[in-house]
Amino acid sequence: MKKFLATIFSTLFVLFSLAGCGANNPANSESYEGHPRIVTLQIVGFNDFHGNTLDSETGLGISKTASVINEVTNNKLNTIILSQGDMWQGSAESNLTKGFIVTDWMSEQGFVSMTLGNHEFDWGEDRIKENAEIANFPFLGINVYNRSTNERPDYCKPSIIVQKNGVKVGIIGAIGDCYSSIAASKVKDVYFKTGTELDSLVKYEAKSLKEQGCDIVIYSIHDDDSAYNTELSKDYVDIVFEGHTHKNYIRKDDKGVYHLQGAGYNNSFSYAKLEVDTKNDTFKVTDIKSIFTHDYTKKVEPEIRSEALFEKYKSVIGNVREPIADLKKRYYSEDLRQLVSQLYLETGLEEWKEKYNIFLGGGYLSCRSPYHLGAGEVSYADIFNLFPFDNTIQLCSLKGSDLKTRFMETDNENYFITYSDYGKANQENINLNDTYYIVCDNYCSDYAPNKLTVVEEHSDPFLFARDLLLNYVSAGNLA
Repeated sequence: MKKFLATIFSTLFVLFSLAGCGANNPANSESYEGHPRIVTLQIVGFNDFHGNTLDSETGLGISKTASVINEVTNNKLNTIILSQGDMWQGSAESNLTKGFIVTDWMSEQGFVSMTLGNHEFDWGEDRIKENAEIANFPFLGINVYNRSTNERPDYCKPSIIVQKNGVKVGIIGAIGDCYSSIAASKVKDVYFKTGTELDSLVKYEAKSLKEQGCDIVIYSIHDDDSAYNTELSKDYVDIVFEGHTHKNYIRKDDKGVYHLQGAGYNNSFSYAKLEVDTKNDTFKVTDIKSIFTHDYTKKVEPEIRSEALFEKYKSVIGNVREPIADLKKRYYSEDLRQLVSQLYLETGLEEWKEKYNIFLGGGYLSCRSPYHLGAGEVSYADIFNLFPFDNTIQLCSLKGSDLKTRFMETDNENYFITYSDYGKANQENINLNDTYYIVCDNYCSDYAPNKLTVVEEHSDPFLFARDLLLNYVSAGNLA
């Protein structure tokens, strides 16, 4: 009798065990090499975050975005989170910490990689190295090379392999042809392989990743799909996450490979769900979409861990959100950039008028999201967000011919200038071969087609456009 009961209990134990295995296996208990044969992967891609640490007009900050990620992915179940670059530069909180607050947040959220974008180079390579040291994930840049050694810098890798439930995913990272979007002085020691050279690098790396057993190869590039060579699709690359242009899209190329990009400033991020057959080395996309963060404003609460980062960096950030002025109306990007050109001129005249006949101030001036100062209370952070770049003020010389074509008669809508009294008196009498002097910043002077020669740097190397605008606004000059 005892032997009979033992047999019954043994049989029941086996049956219950098998039932339990089936309950936990989404592929109806079928497995392959110790893992479920059919595995569902979720891939989340962020691009052009631009230090959007706090909720804004354009997108949610880090605290609520963390909660959105958790909700969309069921608390990151089988989830890979990656970045296509331009994560740091853009807000007072991120800039003042030189990107550390965003890098820490990415580490906490479990990002597996970050492709370097053009704005990662805004503070030079040393800041990239410092962020790489605190990150729990690698920076990718398969086509970033040191000019002197012709080797890839230590702070970035060509690719990474991530494993999820038996599925191997290879991620290749590259920066696009973004030279014109970086001050040349910031990348004097590095160069980017682009075009066919980049394609060859990606093909070689993708082949290597697949030889190492990768079921899927993701191409994470800081560029949009206009520069993409579809020869990479299918045989080398399975899905492409893109950035740089802030254009929200989901598109298929002519070989059926998806390309995704989210809007800038965390207005949206990209999401793809894949069903992978590990036995047959195939996959299909079962869901693909853009996640618009403002849709979740009232649906999620701030994540506590992300909120704690503001306390961690409080001594560095300070009270940048305290009001400095109360404006009666809204001022748009065009108004503010024209004002900055005036402030450049005034600053230059104060510094150099005894030595040089300064013709104008301004040049190429970029204003960032939200592209205006709203009516009502304005803070230092509001101004910082509009002009976040650390571009130094310089006195430059150029020939009259270049003064006319590049600054006075340009059809580039991003050039804003203010004439001095000397400039007003002589703007109709430019001698094409004479030398003239203007006040601009190093981004403008670094751009080779402007044909500018730096004559002198401003005596204060930490005086930037935002500081001039801050002083002007806080003094009550902007009604």
